[in-house]
Amino acid sequence: REAHAVYKPSKDALLTRFFISRRGSVSAGMISRDDIRSMIKVLKGGGTVWYSPDQAFRGKGAEMVPFFGVPAATNTATSRLAKLTGAAVLPYFSERLPGVDGYRVTIGPPFDDFPSADSAADTLRFHRLIEAQVRRAPEQYLWLHKRFKTRPPGEARFY
Repeated sequence: REAHAVYKPSKDALLTRFFISRRGSVSAGMISRDDIRSMIKVLKGGGTVWYSPDQAFRGKGAEMVPFFGVPAATNTATSRLAKLTGAAVLPYFSERLPGVDGYRVTIGPPFDDFPSADSAADTLRFHRLIEAQVRRAPEQYLWLHKRFKTRPPGEARFY
């Protein structure tokens, strides 16, 4: 079954159209990260939503959750979406293979006892899985992404 992919609209409209076109061609559809209603509709309808929980987030619902031991502004929506829809949550990782051999995709079993009453603790579970994957293949992580841009009050800038 194909998944709907969640994307962050770019400030550059041309770039946004490009990503929607390219990623949309290999998914069931594209959903803007701000379009929670569409995510809920897809999930309640038995569909699949691919959502990346390790992206920096500074909006409503953000919590400081450790990532590699560093407090990181994180969206805890995965936990809340699972609670609202009853959807199972499965970890998903892709790995670029050498040369032009393509990708290896690994989809883990659904999380047990998820969601809990603590969305930050649920998000920390995700972070630990992502950290393990990054340690396994650090060259494959998007290190250009400024994951620690937002700092807790009183802490020095990371970048």
